[in-house]
Amino acid sequence: VTSGDGWVTMVVRPLLNMESTADSFSANALPALFFISYYVLTGVILFNIVVAVLLDEFVARNAVEKMASAEEDLLGAGHELDPLLMALSDFKNEKDLQIGISKLFDTMDENESNTIDFKQMQSGLERLNVRPEIHISHDDWDNLTDNGALCNDQGEISRDTFISTIRRQVLLFVYHRFSAARIPPQGQDDTQAAVLSALKLLLLHIDPGDTGAE
Repeated sequence: VTSGDGWVTMVVRPLLNMESTADSFSANALPALFFISYYVLTGVILFNIVVAVLLDEFVARNAVEKMASAEEDLLGAGHELDPLLMALSDFKNEKDLQIGISKLFDTMDENESNTIDFKQMQSGLERLNVRPEIHISHDDWDNLTDNGALCNDQGEISRDTFISTIRRQVLLFVYHRFSAARIPPQGQDDTQAAVLSALKLLLLHIDPGDTGAE
């Protein structure tokens, strides 16, 4: 009935079978009213509701995919820096994290100019005792420095800029691990590590001494 298939031959004619008398017409008017109302309700109103729900689900799913894509963009060079970010994410508090990033900067700032450029960061990361080794490209550098917007006229970034940038990458890395942990993992230890990292992230945001928050 709802689809309209065989509406006339299977529904209308057998039920109405209208004769010329007024009594017969009155008796068959009730099923006619019922099926017409039913068809209008299901074929017009409910059908539009179903379409609206499906469209809403499609829009919501599309929004989730866009958010996931945006998250990947925010991670920037995070994929290449994962070994480093993994080590830095083992911090005790905000001060401990900033000290670790500051020490990392010192290993790269060989000329003690309090600034580093792409080559200094590239060579400094390659000297780190992490596995796998880190080899950043110019694209990774551009992602970290917002296409050079964080650099000075010589294409260098300062200590404070480096600390805030790497700190942000660490937080995004922790968030990324937490998001991935929602998928059933292969090992229980990995899940516990992701949960602990997420808790650190939450604690970091409510830390009154969090002077590096954006």
